[in-house]
Amino acid sequence: MAEIEGKSILILGYGREGQSVHKYLLKHYPDRVIGIADLNEVKDCFDSKAKIHSGANYLSAISEYDVIVRSPGITLLTPEIQAARSSGKEVTSATNIFLSECQGTIVGITGTKGKSTTSTLIFAILSKHYPDVKLVGNIGQPSLDYLEGANEETIFVLELSSYQLSDVQSSPNISVLLNIVPEHLDYHGGFAGYVAAKENILKYQTKQDIIVGNPNHETVGQAIHKSVAQKIYFSPEKNFDYDYTAYIEDGYIRR
Repeated sequence: MAEIEGKSILILGYGREGQSVHKYLLKHYPDRVIGIADLNEVKDCFDSKAKIHSGANYLSAISEYDVIVRSPGITLLTPEIQAARSSGKEVTSATNIFLSECQGTIVGITGTKGKSTTSTLIFAILSKHYPDVKLVGNIGQPSLDYLEGANEETIFVLELSSYQLSDVQSSPNISVLLNIVPEHLDYHGGFAGYVAAKENILKYQTKQDIIVGNPNHETVGQAIHKSVAQKIYFSPEKNFDYDYTAYIEDGYIRR
């Protein structure tokens, strides 16, 4: 967390993920005065030192801090956030912190539809074969809550929404990109912005990483073809242009 050292910090949005960030930061910086900004009244805050900004003008607090840890529900297109980024302030997120601090293997899953089901299935399968597997992320388990005690042997199954992916600066070791169809267009400023957010799950992968996806899905296929990662394909139909790991034929899953 080099970008946070010696700088003032504001947690922007104090829902489940914002509170998780707060607890995580206090473990590392117990004497730090941390700012909290939320549209709603902040009740039962466990940190008596925190400086709280709430109400209709809560976004104005951004100008007072060096680092803003944004909750995923607050779009990067918010004028105050755009101004902060333009002025050189660090705008980050719980997902960015998790990806940079995690020592274990991360299996990231995203897609417009099916990501919770897929994440749960992957978690169930991996749990049968590995002793330390954690299901975290958009599925309702803040990822930072599970970093303590994790090590290089830990496997994190990380469900990721487009909101969480919109500004990540690294990608999971193994990424699963299920599908991309128009959704959340206001949040992302249009379909191109939504696609760009989803593509971040593989954007920063290396040749040692793995991307899993359906190349016959037009938007997913375009994203996969740009990736330098190792590719594992699946599809409802076999297309002989690709070496499939899994496809459906005559009602059966084949490989």
